[in-house]
Amino acid sequence: KTVKVRMSQIQEEDKVFRLPFAIDIYHGKQVQRHMVWMESRSDSFLLPSPARPDLVNVDGNKVLLAVKRETRLPSEYLHLYKHAGRLADRWEAVEFAGTDSQQPEAAAILQSALGDPFYLLRGKAIRSFDPAGTPADIIARIESMASGDPRRIVRALAIDFLGKVGDEKYKPLFIRGTRDSSYTVAALSLQALSSLDETMAVSLLPELKKDVRGELKWAIQQVEIFSKTDADFDEVYDPLLRGNIEDRYNGVPTFAAYLGRITDTANFKRGVDLLIQIRDQIAGHIPAYKEEMAAELQKIREKKEKDKQGNADDSLTEQIDYLDHALTR
Repeated sequence: KTVKVRMSQIQEEDKVFRLPFAIDIYHGKQVQRHMVWMESRSDSFLLPSPARPDLVNVDGNKVLLAVKRETRLPSEYLHLYKHAGRLADRWEAVEFAGTDSQQPEAAAILQSALGDPFYLLRGKAIRSFDPAGTPADIIARIESMASGDPRRIVRALAIDFLGKVGDEKYKPLFIRGTRDSSYTVAALSLQALSSLDETMAVSLLPELKKDVRGELKWAIQQVEIFSKTDADFDEVYDPLLRGNIEDRYNGVPTFAAYLGRITDTANFKRGVDLLIQIRDQIAGHIPAYKEEMAAELQKIREKKEKDKQGNADDSLTEQIDYLDHALTR
């Protein structure tokens, strides 16, 4: 009995590389390594196997400087995570699982990766779950990681996830997180808290402003917007108008959130015009930014539509119409 492995080099140039690497064949926990050479643009390898393998891992020793494209079953990715052993193998499995966390094998990979010894894989697993569709037992594990993981970045990502879950019971956790020595943890805790209780988040700002660095600076600016009214328009508008391209890029989400809250239609239109100006400036360097800005404008539109419910104020209709026109520019 044999397993046939077909491989092709698909680079555009004519040069064909001679490639030495390992092909690992797994049956359960047992692995048989075969050292091979690829000498042609397309090669096939017939390798002995007593039965259908659970996994065929090409470049099992991870020596190829190449991008691989291969087709695997979800069960093979699960086997890759559990038994292949190398960090690169586990990373590849988690990459796959993140494309469809509802699939049973993908969910099993991500659940295992929450306890991975490598902290960045634990964080990657957290980011792969959809807060709206994650089972309660997984949310409970992530809650535990938010306060107990030894790595700050993992705690921060767990807090960010719980903020998107939106359960009031996490409020004490978020408040404690704002006092964390990590500016990233404090920043994401403040943002998560603001999604549940704007007033509480704003009340913490005076203390947090005593030591502002890194991501916490941007988080404070975002939450501070909740205390701004129409009377503060020039204070919020002018720095973005006069800022450099980096300041503008970083300031757009905060300014967009502010526009969603103001009522003065003339200032609202000035703000939308500024966002379009920034979009065109940045899109000249990063074309995909047009989609990013469209998403920000859509958030403003959704906020105005929500405010319009049960409200006969014609200014909201005028603002929504102006936004619709801006989205087509």
